[in-house]
Amino acid sequence: MTGAGPSAALPRVLLTTGAGPSAALPCVPLLLAPAWGPGALSRCCASLPRWLAVAMSLMALAAALAGPLRAQDPASSADHPPGNVNELTLAGLQPGRSRIPDAVARWGAHWRHPTRDESDIYVWCDARRRLQIQLEAQGSARRIDVVTVERLLGAPPPDCTTTLPANVARTGRGVRLGDTAERLKAVYGKPFFTGPSSWHGREVNFIVFNFSWAGDGVPQILESSFDAGSLVKMTLSANYY
Repeated sequence: MTGAGPSAALPRVLLTTGAGPSAALPCVPLLLAPAWGPGALSRCCASLPRWLAVAMSLMALAAALAGPLRAQDPASSADHPPGNVNELTLAGLQPGRSRIPDAVARWGAHWRHPTRDESDIYVWCDARRRLQIQLEAQGSARRIDVVTVERLLGAPPPDCTTTLPANVARTGRGVRLGDTAERLKAVYGKPFFTGPSSWHGREVNFIVFNFSWAGDGVPQILESSFDAGSLVKMTLSANYY
Protein backbone atom coordinates (compact mmCIF):
# COMPACT_ATOMS: atom_id res chain seq x y z
CA MET A 1 0.00 0.00 0.00
CA THR A 2 1.30 3.45 -0.83
CA GLY A 3 0.32 6.93 0.35
CA ALA A 4 -0.86 8.12 3.71
CA GLY A 5 -4.37 9.50 2.91
CA PRO A 6 -7.63 7.62 3.09
CA SER A 7 -7.80 7.35 -0.71
CA ALA A 8 -4.53 5.40 -0.70
CA ALA A 9 -6.12 2.65 1.38
CA LEU A 10 -9.06 2.27 -0.97
CA PRO A 11 -7.46 -0.04 -3.61
CA ARG A 12 -6.15 -2.46 -0.97
CA VAL A 13 -9.56 -2.65 0.72
CA LEU A 14 -11.34 -3.31 -2.52
CA LEU A 15 -8.84 -5.99 -3.49
CA THR A 16 -8.94 -7.78 -0.17
CA THR A 17 -12.75 -7.75 0.09
CA GLY A 18 -13.28 -9.30 -3.30
CA ALA A 19 -15.58 -8.45 -6.19
CA GLY A 20 -18.90 -9.52 -4.67
CA PRO A 21 -21.57 -7.29 -3.05
CA SER A 22 -19.46 -7.00 0.07
CA ALA A 23 -17.07 -4.87 -1.96
CA ALA A 24 -19.60 -2.09 -1.69
CA LEU A 25 -18.99 -1.73 2.00
CA PRO A 26 -15.79 0.36 1.79
CA CYS A 27 -17.62 2.77 -0.55
CA VAL A 28 -20.46 3.49 1.82
CA PRO A 29 -18.48 5.98 3.96
CA LEU A 30 -17.72 7.92 0.78
CA LEU A 31 -21.36 8.96 0.62
CA LEU A 32 -20.93 10.94 3.80
CA ALA A 33 -17.17 11.64 4.01
CA PRO A 34 -15.87 14.37 1.68
CA ALA A 35 -12.36 13.72 3.05
CA TRP A 36 -11.94 10.96 0.46
CA GLY A 37 -11.56 13.73 -2.10
CA PRO A 38 -13.15 14.41 -5.48
CA GLY A 39 -13.49 11.37 -7.72
CA ALA A 40 -13.03 8.86 -4.89
CA LEU A 41 -16.62 7.68 -5.08
CA SER A 42 -16.36 7.25 -8.86
CA ARG A 43 -13.12 5.24 -8.52
CA CYS A 44 -14.68 3.10 -5.84
CA CYS A 45 -17.92 2.43 -7.72
CA ALA A 46 -16.06 1.67 -10.94
CA SER A 47 -14.96 -1.63 -9.40
CA LEU A 48 -18.53 -2.64 -8.48
CA PRO A 49 -21.26 -4.31 -10.51
CA ARG A 50 -23.21 -1.73 -12.53
CA TRP A 51 -26.49 -2.31 -10.67
CA LEU A 52 -24.78 -1.77 -7.33
CA ALA A 53 -23.02 1.39 -8.48
CA VAL A 54 -26.32 2.84 -9.69
CA ALA A 55 -28.01 1.98 -6.39
CA MET A 56 -25.25 3.66 -4.43
CA SER A 57 -25.49 6.78 -6.60
CA LEU A 58 -29.21 6.99 -5.86
CA MET A 59 -28.48 6.61 -2.16
CA ALA A 60 -26.01 9.50 -2.35
CA LEU A 61 -28.56 11.69 -4.14
CA ALA A 62 -31.25 10.90 -1.55
CA ALA A 63 -28.87 11.73 1.30
CA ALA A 64 -27.95 15.04 -0.32
CA LEU A 65 -31.57 16.05 -0.79
CA ALA A 66 -32.84 14.95 2.61
CA GLY A 67 -31.11 17.78 4.48
CA PRO A 68 -32.48 20.69 2.42
CA LEU A 69 -35.97 19.20 2.39
CA ARG A 70 -36.00 18.96 6.16
CA ALA A 71 -34.71 22.51 6.44
CA GLN A 72 -37.56 23.78 4.24
CA ASP A 73 -40.29 22.01 6.19
CA PRO A 74 -42.64 24.89 7.20
CA ALA A 75 -43.54 23.18 10.46
CA SER A 76 -39.89 23.35 11.57
CA SER A 77 -39.60 27.08 10.81
CA ALA A 78 -38.18 29.39 13.46
CA ASP A 79 -41.36 31.45 12.99
CA HIS A 80 -43.40 28.61 14.50
CA PRO A 81 -43.19 28.83 18.31
CA PRO A 82 -43.99 25.51 19.96
CA GLY A 83 -47.70 25.13 20.61
CA ASN A 84 -48.83 27.87 18.21
CA VAL A 85 -51.79 27.12 15.95
CA ASN A 86 -52.88 28.83 12.75
CA GLU A 87 -56.20 30.25 11.56
CA LEU A 88 -58.09 29.49 8.35
CA THR A 89 -61.20 31.68 8.45
CA LEU A 90 -62.52 35.05 9.57
CA ALA A 91 -66.23 35.94 9.27
CA GLY A 92 -66.72 32.46 7.81
CA LEU A 93 -64.47 33.17 4.79
CA GLN A 94 -61.04 31.76 3.97
CA PRO A 95 -58.63 34.22 2.34
CA GLY A 96 -57.02 32.71 -0.72
CA ARG A 97 -59.96 30.38 -1.34
CA SER A 98 -63.32 32.12 -0.79
CA ARG A 99 -64.74 34.47 -3.44
CA ILE A 100 -66.97 37.54 -3.38
CA PRO A 101 -70.05 35.49 -4.45
CA ASP A 102 -69.55 33.45 -1.25
CA ALA A 103 -69.82 36.66 0.79
CA VAL A 104 -72.88 37.84 -1.14
CA ALA A 105 -74.55 34.50 -0.47
CA ARG A 106 -73.95 35.03 3.26
CA TRP A 107 -74.76 38.74 3.71
CA GLY A 108 -76.62 39.85 0.62
CA ALA A 109 -75.73 42.35 -2.09
CA HIS A 110 -75.78 45.44 0.18
CA TRP A 111 -72.08 46.09 -0.25
CA ARG A 112 -70.25 49.17 -1.52
CA HIS A 113 -66.82 50.16 -2.81
CA PRO A 114 -65.12 52.81 -0.63
CA THR A 115 -64.36 54.88 -3.75
CA ARG A 116 -64.63 54.47 -7.51
CA ASP A 117 -60.90 53.77 -7.64
CA GLU A 118 -61.16 50.95 -5.11
CA SER A 119 -63.23 48.50 -7.12
CA ASP A 120 -61.30 45.58 -5.60
CA ILE A 121 -62.58 46.40 -2.07
CA TYR A 122 -66.05 45.39 -0.90
CA VAL A 123 -67.58 46.71 2.32
CA TRP A 124 -70.60 45.51 4.27
CA CYS A 125 -71.67 47.87 7.08
CA ASP A 126 -74.19 47.19 9.86
CA ALA A 127 -75.18 50.36 11.75
CA ARG A 128 -77.23 48.54 14.36
CA ARG A 129 -74.37 46.25 15.38
CA ARG A 130 -71.79 49.01 14.75
CA LEU A 131 -69.85 46.53 12.67
CA GLN A 132 -68.09 46.61 9.31
CA ILE A 133 -66.61 43.85 7.13
CA GLN A 134 -64.16 44.71 4.39
CA LEU A 135 -62.94 42.27 1.72
CA GLU A 136 -60.09 42.73 -0.73
CA ALA A 137 -60.47 40.63 -3.89
CA GLN A 138 -58.26 40.00 -6.90
CA GLY A 139 -58.82 39.00 -10.52
CA SER A 140 -61.88 38.23 -12.57
CA ALA A 141 -62.69 35.33 -10.25
CA ARG A 142 -62.89 37.89 -7.40
CA ARG A 143 -60.94 35.67 -5.07
CA ILE A 144 -60.72 37.13 -1.57
CA ASP A 145 -57.17 37.80 -0.35
CA VAL A 146 -57.91 39.83 2.79
CA VAL A 147 -60.80 39.77 5.29
CA THR A 148 -61.16 42.56 7.88
CA VAL A 149 -63.81 42.90 10.58
CA GLU A 150 -63.94 45.95 12.85
CA ARG A 151 -66.10 48.01 15.16
CA LEU A 152 -67.44 51.30 13.88
CA LEU A 153 -66.03 54.32 15.68
CA GLY A 154 -68.24 57.38 15.62
CA ALA A 155 -71.40 57.87 13.55
CA PRO A 156 -71.97 55.18 10.89
CA PRO A 157 -71.97 56.29 7.24
CA PRO A 158 -75.38 56.86 5.59
CA ASP A 159 -75.11 53.75 3.40
CA CYS A 160 -74.49 51.47 6.41
CA THR A 161 -77.64 49.42 5.74
CA THR A 162 -76.54 45.77 5.88
CA THR A 163 -77.83 43.42 8.56
CA LEU A 164 -75.00 41.11 9.55
CA PRO A 165 -75.29 37.93 11.65
CA ALA A 166 -74.60 38.28 15.36
CA ASN A 167 -71.64 35.86 15.33
CA VAL A 168 -69.98 37.01 12.10
CA ALA A 169 -67.11 38.98 13.71
CA ARG A 170 -65.14 35.95 14.82
CA THR A 171 -62.37 33.62 13.65
CA GLY A 172 -62.76 29.93 12.97
CA ARG A 173 -61.21 29.22 16.39
CA GLY A 174 -63.75 31.42 18.16
CA VAL A 175 -61.84 34.65 18.85
CA ARG A 176 -64.26 37.55 18.39
CA LEU A 177 -64.41 41.33 18.59
CA GLY A 178 -64.57 42.39 22.23
CA ASP A 179 -62.14 39.68 23.41
CA THR A 180 -58.94 40.51 25.30
CA ALA A 181 -55.34 40.11 24.18
CA GLU A 182 -54.96 37.34 26.75
CA ARG A 183 -57.80 35.44 25.09
CA LEU A 184 -56.17 35.87 21.66
CA LYS A 185 -52.81 34.57 22.87
CA ALA A 186 -54.44 31.71 24.77
CA VAL A 187 -55.88 30.50 21.47
CA TYR A 188 -53.00 31.09 19.03
CA GLY A 189 -49.89 31.10 21.21
CA LYS A 190 -46.88 33.40 21.08
CA PRO A 191 -47.30 36.48 18.82
CA PHE A 192 -44.93 37.26 15.97
CA PHE A 193 -45.13 40.96 16.87
CA THR A 194 -46.66 43.11 19.61
CA GLY A 195 -46.52 46.90 19.72
CA PRO A 196 -48.37 50.21 19.40
CA SER A 197 -50.34 51.15 16.31
CA SER A 198 -53.01 53.63 15.21
CA TRP A 199 -56.72 52.98 14.61
CA HIS A 200 -58.84 55.94 13.50
CA GLY A 201 -56.40 58.28 15.23
CA ARG A 202 -56.38 56.33 18.49
CA GLU A 203 -53.35 54.50 19.83
CA VAL A 204 -54.04 50.78 20.07
CA ASN A 205 -52.16 47.62 21.00
CA PHE A 206 -51.30 45.77 17.79
CA ILE A 207 -50.67 42.00 17.80
CA VAL A 208 -49.58 39.98 14.76
CA PHE A 209 -49.46 36.21 14.27
CA ASN A 210 -47.37 34.84 11.42
CA PHE A 211 -48.72 31.57 9.97
CA SER A 212 -46.16 31.16 7.16
CA TRP A 213 -44.92 28.02 8.96
CA ALA A 214 -48.25 26.35 8.05
CA GLY A 215 -47.22 26.28 4.38
CA ASP A 216 -48.68 27.65 1.18
CA GLY A 217 -52.38 27.69 0.37
CA VAL A 218 -53.56 28.83 3.81
CA PRO A 219 -53.84 32.30 5.41
CA GLN A 220 -50.42 33.67 6.40
CA ILE A 221 -51.07 36.62 8.73
CA LEU A 222 -53.58 37.51 11.48
CA GLU A 223 -53.51 41.11 12.70
CA SER A 224 -55.47 42.25 15.77
CA SER A 225 -55.96 45.72 17.28
CA PHE A 226 -57.00 46.35 20.89
CA ASP A 227 -58.48 49.62 22.12
CA ALA A 228 -58.60 49.96 25.92
CA GLY A 229 -58.03 46.21 26.20
CA SER A 230 -60.88 45.23 23.85
CA LEU A 231 -60.43 43.66 20.41
CA VAL A 232 -61.78 46.18 17.88
CA LYS A 233 -60.31 45.00 14.58
CA MET A 234 -59.05 41.76 13.02
CA THR A 235 -57.50 41.17 9.59
CA LEU A 236 -56.74 37.74 8.12
CA SER A 237 -54.59 37.75 4.97
CA ALA A 238 -53.78 35.10 2.41
CA ASN A 239 -50.34 36.55 1.72
CA TYR A 240 -47.28 37.11 3.89
CA TYR A 241 -45.79 40.62 4.11
